[in-house]
Amino acid sequence: MTPMMWLVIALVLAASELVTGNFVMLMLAAAAGIVAISAQLGLDDITWQIVLFGALSVSLTAVWYRRRPKVLKPELNRVNTGMARWLGRELVMGDGIQAGRGRVAVDDSTWSVVGPDCEPGTRVRVVSVEGTTLVVELLPDQAA
Repeated sequence: MTPMMWLVIALVLAASELVTGNFVMLMLAAAAGIVAISAQLGLDDITWQIVLFGALSVSLTAVWYRRRPKVLKPELNRVNTGMARWLGRELVMGDGIQAGRGRVAVDDSTWSVVGPDCEPGTRVRVVSVEGTTLVVELLPDQAA
């Protein structure tokens, strides 16, 4: 294939990266770009061009996945984990707990809390969720 054909393939792959957003297509585009340069420098055999493209694609993608920045690595999806996302979370009781009941601000909402009585500012840990109520326990350093 001609260098211009490899360049067009590289541009199409780079443009398709806008759809995927995971940088794999960008690595394939880089591989096609390198093959285009190699073809321009004299690599005329289509078989070797395809072998070079395949080897570069695999290599660049593997290197990318090993060295990509932490912000781009997939994390645990906390959107659809249900109430389990609250388990183990440590909170600070703004109003404390009186007669076994209280309320606490969590992120952008307020939750009902059930647990041992405590003063405002006490740190607690969520141990279970019952409906829309968080069941908490005092952290070891907060126990009376």
